[in-house]
Amino acid sequence: MASVNGRAALAGVLAWAASLLAAVLYVLPQGATGLADLPEMSLWSVPVAVIISVTAVIIGEATRSWGPFQRSLAAVVIGVAVGLACFAIAVSLRGGWVVAFPVFVCWAFAGAVGLLGGALTATPRSWPAAIGLSLALLAGLLWTHSVLRNLG
Repeated sequence: MASVNGRAALAGVLAWAASLLAAVLYVLPQGATGLADLPEMSLWSVPVAVIISVTAVIIGEATRSWGPFQRSLAAVVIGVAVGLACFAIAVSLRGGWVVAFPVFVCWAFAGAVGLLGGALTATPRSWPAAIGLSLALLAGLLWTHSVLRNLG
């Protein structure tokens, strides 16, 4: 079993990297014009990563006796919720958000990936499934964003 500090560090690093990965994957097909917004996204994703780290420790302790599937499901649901809550807080602090990519998608993905990584540190055999689940989640979030954008 991974230490509490190891789980927190892994969750934070994964969350930060996942938020930037989601932003890059959103921007690149559109001609890469939004890459200039990545430094700002990188900076604002640090507090999100810290919150995900703390959440990973709490979730890890609360779900210690659960199986990998249950821990994964809880990590994804709670991670998306924490990412969206971070987005709501950031928007209220900033008075809005204008960048070339959907920050709420990036942080929802970051929360899910960070907590998923933290939850599955004890079961490395589950990592391929976690990676697949993460990519499917990102595709679903980006699809949801495109549908919502076309409705408005």
